[in-house]
Amino acid sequence: MSVKEILWESYSYDFHDKDIDDEEFEDYKDSEGPGPAHDIPVVMNTSFGAFSVDDSLNPFRRHEFWIGYTNFDITHSVSEKIEEVPGVEILKVETRYRFIIGVGKMFSFSNVRIKIEKILCNKHINQSLLDAIECKDVRENAYEVYNDFKKRKSFWCIYIFPNGYTISQDFKTEEDYVNDIPIYETLLTLTDGLLITPKGHDGST
Repeated sequence: MSVKEILWESYSYDFHDKDIDDEEFEDYKDSEGPGPAHDIPVVMNTSFGAFSVDDSLNPFRRHEFWIGYTNFDITHSVSEKIEEVPGVEILKVETRYRFIIGVGKMFSFSNVRIKIEKILCNKHINQSLLDAIECKDVRENAYEVYNDFKKRKSFWCIYIFPNGYTISQDFKTEEDYVNDIPIYETLLTLTDGLLITPKGHDGST
């Protein structure tokens, strides 16, 4: 049986696409008749129906959306499990292997993703964090250090900055680990990087 996986893709709309440059608007203003680009509402079709771009209830103005592509069936029980994850404000199952979630504004997609992958794919927090690294070289290097630490060390941590710079530390004793890990947790809140630890770290402190 193949390993269950979810591939994520940001699902957004660039509202600036509807803007007309100043010169074009001046041409409309100086011509006879109404300026259609500014008088006619721009309507966009979404998975949740048709909405005016300027409508305050337009879901793309209110939520952060992500598409999840799976290699397993999204059954009724699977969708129920997704809905139960804290932070999932909207769920729409589009096809047998594709769903869309809207993340609540008070929640982090990274944390929501980790919880969904843990429930549906039995994926460890550290795997979700490492797989989320976009740069292939950084991801492979981090995985190499991670796998080496798992084999040889009991207490360790890896910290990956947003620019990909990676630092790692192994601790001689559990006491050293307990004393020093708060430093990395503070670093996490300041730089929004990734913290990998033996038990896994979901970003909360």
